[in-house]
Amino acid sequence: MGNLLGDYGEFVALSNYNLKKGPSGADGYDAITPEGLKVQIKANHSSSTIGFRGEADLLLVLKIESSAEWKELYYGPFKPIKDQASYSKRDNKYTIPIAKTSGNSETKVLRVLEFSVTIYGYQTRYHREM
Repeated sequence: MGNLLGDYGEFVALSNYNLKKGPSGADGYDAITPEGLKVQIKANHSSSTIGFRGEADLLLVLKIESSAEWKELYYGPFKPIKDQASYSKRDNKYTIPIAKTSGNSETKVLRVLEFSVTIYGYQTRYHREM
C-alpha cells in the first residue's frame, strides 16, 4: 500500500484532527497544529512496527484497516516514543513496535466523537474518546 496508505493517513489526520498540512519537503513532520506544533503522521496497516526519521513535537499513529476504517493508536508527545525506539544506522531511521505506542498518550478524555464517512465507496465509521 506504500504511499497510498501514507496519503490516506494524512488525509484522515488533516480531516479529523484540526491540523494544517506542513510545507512540502518538511523534515520530520507532516502537519502543524493550530498552536504551531509539528506533527509526524504514521499510518499502519499490518506491520508490527513503525519507522520514522527527523524530529517533531507530536506523533500521530493511525491503524488503517483494509475497509478504510481507522483508529488512533497514539497521539501525543514525539520525544518519549523516540526515546524508546531503536535506531538503525543502516536505514537511518528509528523503529518501534506498535505495542509500545498504544496507551502512551497523555491526553485526557474530554468527549466522544463519532461519525461515518464514505471515501471511494468505502464507508468508515469512527469512534474516538477525546
